[in-house]
Amino acid sequence: MKSSHISFYFVLYIVAIITVFVITGERDELLRQRDEDIAHLIEIYIKPLRLTAYADTARFFLDMGVKACVLTLGGDGAYYHDRDGLKFHVPAFDIAVKCTCGCGDAFDAGFAVALNHDFDAETAVRFAQATSALNATGLGSQAGVKDFEHTLAFMKTTKTKR
Repeated sequence: MKSSHISFYFVLYIVAIITVFVITGERDELLRQRDEDIAHLIEIYIKPLRLTAYADTARFFLDMGVKACVLTLGGDGAYYHDRDGLKFHVPAFDIAVKCTCGCGDAFDAGFAVALNHDFDAETAVRFAQATSALNATGLGSQAGVKDFEHTLAFMKTTKTKR
């Protein structure tokens, strides 16, 4: 699909109707540029806003109606900010990275599982980070992820980069 077929307002509509918006990627990226359409939208609509801080980036989406925003920061951990004012940064786990293929998807899946288990926001982000970190310890997508209990134990016992 070419960029001309995607309406920025459609993207805003989608963002406005979701409850939690997870942004995966490095600090300098608002969204992972997986395809030309997203890259084009970022270039035209997001970069001119000059969002420089995590809070600024989250506030952009919160102002559109999202209830919470999570930014993954690769080796720097993750940042959470919600509409009620709760915001925090948690460091990444201190692991030997083998492959980062699928880490963003693993984070999203871990976050969804954590929410399904009624974890509080910080524990949900930690669980999501644990899922992503385990993914990065193996070769290929989800290679290091075994099951819920293993991920929970990893989250509770593995040191962070602090």
